[in-house]
Amino acid sequence: MISKSNRSFTFIEVLITVAILSTAIVFIFQGFSTLFSAEALSQDMSLACYLAEDQFWQIESDLTDAVPLSAEGASKLQDREFRWNYELTDAEDMGLRILKLEVTLPKKGKEKVRSLVFFTYLGADKK
Repeated sequence: MISKSNRSFTFIEVLITVAILSTAIVFIFQGFSTLFSAEALSQDMSLACYLAEDQFWQIESDLTDAVPLSAEGASKLQDREFRWNYELTDAEDMGLRILKLEVTLPKKGKEKVRSLVFFTYLGADKK
């Protein structure tokens, strides 16, 4: 007969508890890894958007009668080299133009290209 003072965990109970805790720790570490990857992507996307906005305003401020239909270049933001290019084409409606701006994000292994497309009056015929 088992006395009440001799209660303890069985080996199976301990093994099940360790397995549950180990699984929980693995999921927590995977969550942190995903969080850090998402943070890095968010930072890159924010920098790319800042660069795209800067290029958009640069195009507008450099606007002359002879608007360049395309250009490319590179900019350095927070010790990262971003490449950009844009293409300005005529739209068929209301004298608008289409500005397609691409920003290339530096990545280990492969680069990511983000595109922004605007309908704008930049360089449209002034009447």
